[in-house]
Amino acid sequence: MKNRITPIACATLIFLFVLPLFCGAATIYVRTDGNDNNDGLTNTPSGAKATFLGALFAIGDGDTVVFAPGTYNDLSGYNVNRSNVTFRGSDPNNRAVMAGLSLYIAAGASGDTFENLVFDGVLSVTDIIVIADGAQNLTLRNCELKNCSVANSAGDDLRHGLLILEGCNGLLLENCQLDIHPDRNISDRVHLMIARFDDFETGRTSSNLVVRNTSFYSERLLSQTTDDDAVGIYLRHNINGFLIEGCTFETLAETVRIVSTDGALAPRTFQGITMRNNGIQRAEMLNAVYFGSNNVYQDFKFQDNYVTNVRSSAFWLSGGGVSTMDGCEFSGNVYDDVGFDDSATNRAISMDEVIINTTPGKETVIRNNRIVRPTVGADECIWLNLAGSGVVFSDNVISNYQATALVLDGAESLAGAGSLSNVIISGNVLPNLSSNGIGVRGLSETVTNVAIENNTMSNAAGRAMEVSSANIGGASFRFNRVQGCQTGIRVSAPGTNVSYNDVFDTQSTTTAGILLNEFVTPSDVSNSIVAWNIVAGNRNHGISLDPVLSATSTNVTVMNNTVVGNLGTAVRVGLNNCHVWNNIIAFNSSTGLSLEATTPGAFGYNLLYNVLTGGVDYVGLAGTPLVGDLLANPRFEDLQGRDYHLRVNSPAIGAGASHGSGTTLQPDGSDLGALPTHTLNLAVPASAWTLYR
Repeated sequence: MKNRITPIACATLIFLFVLPLFCGAATIYVRTDGNDNNDGLTNTPSGAKATFLGALFAIGDGDTVVFAPGTYNDLSGYNVNRSNVTFRGSDPNNRAVMAGLSLYIAAGASGDTFENLVFDGVLSVTDIIVIADGAQNLTLRNCELKNCSVANSAGDDLRHGLLILEGCNGLLLENCQLDIHPDRNISDRVHLMIARFDDFETGRTSSNLVVRNTSFYSERLLSQTTDDDAVGIYLRHNINGFLIEGCTFETLAETVRIVSTDGALAPRTFQGITMRNNGIQRAEMLNAVYFGSNNVYQDFKFQDNYVTNVRSSAFWLSGGGVSTMDGCEFSGNVYDDVGFDDSATNRAISMDEVIINTTPGKETVIRNNRIVRPTVGADECIWLNLAGSGVVFSDNVISNYQATALVLDGAESLAGAGSLSNVIISGNVLPNLSSNGIGVRGLSETVTNVAIENNTMSNAAGRAMEVSSANIGGASFRFNRVQGCQTGIRVSAPGTNVSYNDVFDTQSTTTAGILLNEFVTPSDVSNSIVAWNIVAGNRNHGISLDPVLSATSTNVTVMNNTVVGNLGTAVRVGLNNCHVWNNIIAFNSSTGLSLEATTPGAFGYNLLYNVLTGGVDYVGLAGTPLVGDLLANPRFEDLQGRDYHLRVNSPAIGAGASHGSGTTLQPDGSDLGALPTHTLNLAVPASAWTLYR
């Protein structure tokens, strides 16, 4: 077993077992002009002790030690094994300085408090305060711990630093400062606050930890090149309950790092870690928060933090298929300038190949965050490769990001066991992206029951939102608003519901506002529904069922859409046995309705009015106008103002039908288009209708 503190003088060890000379709680005074031969009972030069060691001789359980301002050069290491002792500087604004002192809080210590003190390791003390496994209910308040040795002893494989936990039940670190001002490059084994134990042994646990209103700071020399030196909080053994609140972290390699567990050992458990209302800036070498692999994380919360100027990721959970995140929440945070070193793996939040929510009812929640693109660099903003059920991504604002805002997939490394289900992506605002918005991939593992709803996407240089493969089932796009993106909604998955969306002004001349086509192999859009959408002002097609999928896809329904003012084909049908009815297709500059397949399904009861704007109503269809079709002005409330509600004299009112079997359409008195006025379409349950969007 390696020593964990600076060697302790033999005389000091004797005093561990010496009882004080008085009984009952006492106050021991220490002054720089005192004398250790004094009894310490009066605050005078002739009555006070002179050193920390002198006070240790005199105290018993429940006593108080009061240090007058000044510097105390003990230059040694001492054990503290008393309980309910308070070590206090007399002046909180002129704190007493313990220079060169190293303390080992012994396993039997309980309820001890340190306040208004400065512990200065003068860059020579290996560990300033070490808390032994078994110590409990300790408090450090308004203390500064600074300048441990930044060098590593040869052959020493332990981590060292300012505050070391070897197992502790109950610690409050409040209104403190932990800082290092190095005289040389900091060793990669030196950190500020550490929960450690030798050689990754399991069984040690620190619990009920609170770090509040405390600052963590490290200067970095220009010659510093190592990546993982001077981490703020470095966790290497089990944790059960850890609140980090109201703290500042500045110029550190990382704010929090939880070390991966060796694959030959059982995973360690980190339960109930909460970080909230913290300020994190200039994580200059790595990530703001890093969670290692082969661990179990339970009920992690990252709330209302401000994170800025981080070199890599704000949060990175390294999974590899062997990490579990059993319930987590990221909410109310601001991420600004995260991932500035231009690496391909820099993200605001990355959970890569992670098993989630193994306890029924738990969720992975990312809600109400604001994320602003870094000045340079960064890859995807949110990267979630997850296996399990229950993801909520809602009410976030992601702006000006360089790559895809959200990438979501199953855990590919868990072949056959990496599926993801029950995902809600709702209420997000994503303006001015340099690439894509929301991407659900399903590259090798299935992703099912994905609801993408009530999101607003504008001016993305790529696709606004998409589902990308036949491995995705039960996806829906509902009530989204897309404007000014290259492509609006792209679908490459079967059984997808695209309804009640507004897709305006897409900029690509080769894609569409709503595009069903091939993205990865296999792609299949069979049995998808495109309904109740407003698709207007797009530079190419409005709604396109791409012929590239004709060999794999069939039976797509396109109904009750309002498709207006597009420069390409308004509704393009390149798949067989598709059904197109109750749409308003008007004021388009090219073709209104185009059939590019060999076998149409049910076509009819559409309103087409495109000749006035230089287009044609039909291409590829015989016997036009088709049954139930109207070739008339739809009479919108305000065409120029994009109010596509129907005036009371619109011919589209009551002109609709419902789909029976095969190619049969039955008139039912419903309205055409996405904004009906009165009669419900009998083919659609009333619960699915939204009148006057």
